[in-house]
Amino acid sequence: MNPENFESVFVTNVYSTIANHFDKTRHHTWPKIEDFVLTLNKNSTIYDIGCGNGRNMNIRDDCTFIGCDNNNELLTQAKNKSLTCIYGDNLNLPFEDSCADAVLSIAVIHHFSTEERRIKALSELFRILKPNGRILIYVWAHEQNKFKDFEKNAMVSWNNQLDGKILQRYYYLICEKRET
Repeated sequence: MNPENFESVFVTNVYSTIANHFDKTRHHTWPKIEDFVLTLNKNSTIYDIGCGNGRNMNIRDDCTFIGCDNNNELLTQAKNKSLTCIYGDNLNLPFEDSCADAVLSIAVIHHFSTEERRIKALSELFRILKPNGRILIYVWAHEQNKFKDFEKNAMVSWNNQLDGKILQRYYYLICEKRET
């Protein structure tokens, strides 16, 4: 299976299936994300790439948040909260160069199944960032206790409590130290 199809099956389709349950369980902003956003200048334009249900887009009223995700079901959850979100692919973002004062990429990059695709996704984040802009990227780390028994290419279970099904999501677990 090619990487695009693999990610469609084990990332996009899974999140489409679990979107309603995900929205009910993912509504708080993590403290370090809030801290980052609070350091930004007033009237900043903040792009949340891989915004999911939009949980990180209501941190400040004096900034403009623009969300982007490649999952229509999660975007529906965000739009139901009256958030500004559009459909887009992190590998080819539908934005002009240097348009963002800040970029959030929270728990996204680890869903790309090849190094080439992870690098392309990162390059797109930096392409839309203004010179001297700020970026916050979160990925799951292989060193995290919950992943200590996983391979770097991991299938992580989601217990969809709305229908009782266990679904497998793909993660590439990033290592703190690059292996040679």
